[in-house]
Amino acid sequence: MGTATAPPHELDTASADHARAASQGRQPQVTVIVPLSGPHRLEWARQAVESVPLGSPHVAALNIVHSGGPWNWAPEWRQALERHPKVRVIEFPDRVAVDPSLNRCTYTADTRWALLLPDDDAVIPAALEESLERDREMLHGNDGLIVYGWYYLLGGRYRHDFVRSRRVSDAARYTPKCCSTLVNVELFKAIGGFEARFGSYSDTVAYAKLARQFGAWVGPRPVGIYRMHSGQISVERYAEEYLPWVEPTANALCELVTAEDERLRVRQRLQAHATNVHETSPSALGQIAYWLRSSSRPPSEASAEPLERWSPTAR
Repeated sequence: MGTATAPPHELDTASADHARAASQGRQPQVTVIVPLSGPHRLEWARQAVESVPLGSPHVAALNIVHSGGPWNWAPEWRQALERHPKVRVIEFPDRVAVDPSLNRCTYTADTRWALLLPDDDAVIPAALEESLERDREMLHGNDGLIVYGWYYLLGGRYRHDFVRSRRVSDAARYTPKCCSTLVNVELFKAIGGFEARFGSYSDTVAYAKLARQFGAWVGPRPVGIYRMHSGQISVERYAEEYLPWVEPTANALCELVTAEDERLRVRQRLQAHATNVHETSPSALGQIAYWLRSSSRPPSEASAEPLERWSPTAR
């Protein structure tokens, strides 16, 4: 498909009720969105794009998003991609901060569901295709999220992880990863998307809101690969960034629950998480490398367990 030039996007402030009604009429298909970071990630970006199972009838489109003007690097690859009928290149003339950028990327989806695939991550093609086919009835639903498992990847080592708890207090530990999470686009708009005021916890808050307000399906089968590397939000910045975000994040999560013991767990979990990051950030990748070596298995051994309902009232 052709290239679309998009203006800067303002956050949609539609009500949750209106968003539900709007999404009811959409076809139950999925758009995968790959935001490009630049030529320094070309090889990883190729891996991300080539991992998308475009042959799946449930994948309606692959949107490749470039910010900051025309995409003028890797021209031969771009030309090859644009020959595919499901591929759409979208160019934004400006660069914006991380959370507004991820939001406007997500809003490019014309389908009910969107999977945001960072260009340093990937999906496991067969696992995603099989999961979408098996769980196609969920694609007809109007929940906030469909969450699958993922692999952490560092130095050729994999470790399987997934959302293990239904408690909001555990969100800091078991936040879903973008590369293995389908978001309901209209409902994502209704909650305001990722909010910059929560910093690196913006995904924690957004996913918790979607799950608690609209419900979600979660399952352990890994369909995404989350690559850990020094070029992510830098581990050296964690110490100065995480601690100031704890209080607003805890307040937002506590608004989603009524039980006092759950609220207490939210604050304790987030404070412990931020403090631990503060103390270990200089050697975080080295520690993670050891953790992966001690408990790894290849994606071919993935579980195929079914999804379970995560209701808005579950504690």
